[in-house]
Amino acid sequence: MSSGLNNLFVFALEFYRAPLQHQQQLQNYDPTSATFTRLLEIASRPATSDDLKKIAGALNKSPDTLHSASLFLIRQLLFADKGDHYQVLGLSRTASQEEIKKRYRALISLFHPDKNPEGEEWSQLYAPDLNEAYNVLKNSSKRNRYDLTLNDSSRAAYNTNKNRSHGQPKSSSTAQPSA
Repeated sequence: MSSGLNNLFVFALEFYRAPLQHQQQLQNYDPTSATFTRLLEIASRPATSDDLKKIAGALNKSPDTLHSASLFLIRQLLFADKGDHYQVLGLSRTASQEEIKKRYRALISLFHPDKNPEGEEWSQLYAPDLNEAYNVLKNSSKRNRYDLTLNDSSRAAYNTNKNRSHGQPKSSSTAQPSA
């Protein structure tokens, strides 16, 4: 497991246990990074998967706890701020049609009611945002019109997110999650 992925899972656990204490650090993680994409891939598998068991063992945590912490982090990064369509899917504005389709399918399968042990109303919480984002971004003419409507503050927020490091806090002044 890479150091970046390990740090992201450690942060997910810390954030899951005490979200208010780590709220500032949350802003430093990039859902468009390869590290976040890998976390998303691992979290989309059952808690009994070999990858999740291996990571949980290395962190001395149960796979169920690690899985729940990962889902919690994903929800907070993608859905908490009701950001633009790119943020909802955790993609950069330069994402290809294939990347959009792949990420949408991963998120839809991850938050499908059959895979939701917490019993949340999936269709009311995540589906509308995911479906709207996907339906706009998969269509090139709708996507072009949408990109033109992004206001300056959305673009500034996007540029800030785009410049985040790959799953690592971007600033040395921000406390690093401990390994």
